[in-house]
Amino acid sequence: MAATTVAFITFLCIEIGGMTVSGGKVYLAGTVATGAKTVGKDVVQTSDGFVAEIDPATGQTVWSRQYAGRNGVAGPAGIAVSAQGSSPLDKLGLPSGKVDFTASNQIVASTSARPGDEFYVRQGQTGAAKLITIAANDTYKTLATKISRALGFQVKVETITVSGATQLQIKPLNNRAPIELQAGPVGRDALAALGISEGLVTSDAVTAKATAPGAQKAGAIAATNKLKAYYALAMSSGLNLSSANDVKQTQAALQLALSTVRTIFGDMTTPPATDTSGKNAPPKYLTDQIAQYQAALNRLTAGQ
Repeated sequence: MAATTVAFITFLCIEIGGMTVSGGKVYLAGTVATGAKTVGKDVVQTSDGFVAEIDPATGQTVWSRQYAGRNGVAGPAGIAVSAQGSSPLDKLGLPSGKVDFTASNQIVASTSARPGDEFYVRQGQTGAAKLITIAANDTYKTLATKISRALGFQVKVETITVSGATQLQIKPLNNRAPIELQAGPVGRDALAALGISEGLVTSDAVTAKATAPGAQKAGAIAATNKLKAYYALAMSSGLNLSSANDVKQTQAALQLALSTVRTIFGDMTTPPATDTSGKNAPPKYLTDQIAQYQAALNRLTAGQ
């Protein structure tokens, strides 16, 4: 084999740059001297690249191809052989083999979130906001762990499957520690990409006061109202007036928030329908708050 290769190099004036063996066949790549040319004051040796298949038993060339290089110089340094040969897939840049239809569980593969996207979580109304950053290999399970750790494991975060899609479910462990979700920077907000809205997460946000105080006593008349434990204005921190479309979105958000304020005021001021005893009048501090809300509402609607 070695003697055959030396003879091959001697007769063809070539230089071997790479060799590989596949299926009992030998393949070579290298350069073939083609002459010389003058570049300025220098004389540059020119060469073409080549690939060839050699019969290892006889040393004969089975086939060969020669390729011109840029500026008359080519210098292949290696060669690789595929047992499956070439196909249209190679031109399209696609690999050959079985197609894996298994869905990826990574967040960046199943949502529009990208590595480096961010959002904030905060426990209670006075706690510090904690930054959550999406990593390239994050899944919903690892994201749930990040959120739990950031909030001192005082929140229940788990993944659920709805209609075949994985979702994140966040629940406070108690009513005294609501969770606030805040959007990340403009252009890197992960909440929107995950399909999560900014807001307050609490276990009793929609729990109404079902009965008036004292209604469970003998002879008391049950009374209901629509007052909730928490309300949210759904005002995004990314609102701006940079363009006509942004102005329209801001106006729509303000109108929705104003409607929510009206709902809050109505829920706070509408007495239970069946409470006629007069013993369940709201305390003075609550009526003072209602008066302040009424004054604020009057100012907001003054220009309409």
